[in-house]
Amino acid sequence: MSEALTITESDRLAELEDTIERGLETFVEVGNALEEIRESKLYRETDKTFAAYVKARWGFTASRARQLIAAAKTATVVTVSNESQARELGGLDQGAIKRIWKEAQKIAEANESEVTAATIKEARRLSMWDFARSESGFRMRYSPPGNWSGPPKAVPRERVGAALDVHDRIKSESDAIRIAAGLEPLPEGGTVTAWRQQANGNGASPMPSLTKILADLRRIREATACTEIDEAIEALERMAAA
Repeated sequence: MSEALTITESDRLAELEDTIERGLETFVEVGNALEEIRESKLYRETDKTFAAYVKARWGFTASRARQLIAAAKTATVVTVSNESQARELGGLDQGAIKRIWKEAQKIAEANESEVTAATIKEARRLSMWDFARSESGFRMRYSPPGNWSGPPKAVPRERVGAALDVHDRIKSESDAIRIAAGLEPLPEGGTVTAWRQQANGNGASPMPSLTKILADLRRIREATACTEIDEAIEALERMAAA
């Protein structure tokens, strides 16, 4: 059942939607408007989820909305001039954003050109593989996005083989790059070790129950400012109630 907005909330929703409808005047204004609608759940009178709201009202996906929100946040860290530039800095912390932006400025200056999305993309590529000398040899300044440092992830048994195939292909390419740079290949992580055990039928960990997944997600949501998991929680709650 939908929940009615207060008069103040309705007025604010109208203002925010006007910002978006005016043509996406700037990606920063649009991203900030979408974030406020999501955080304050101003969509709740007409839609059950933020994803349903942006689809019905604006005709794009929740991932596109998150992209705009992230781009707006990036613009508060460095002076990007358009969304394409901001998107190339997505998924990074503020320190990394500043380092890559500075590197992009150097590349642009060397080429006697302006900073573009392509310049930032090149700066990010170079920075991800920028090695620094230390007493133990070489080390990466920071890891490429996507590296997993938490506990092994549970994967349904029928998907383990495919997961291992993808991992092995990517690791083979990564090892080739490291060897070319004079480095040793990285050891296999605990996650993949657990997958191999599961594929071999020993040490396999069962998938956690839906109740446990929901409890874990709610605990994470309460402890952090991250709202991207709201839609996952809502979807799992619908599954649990079915």
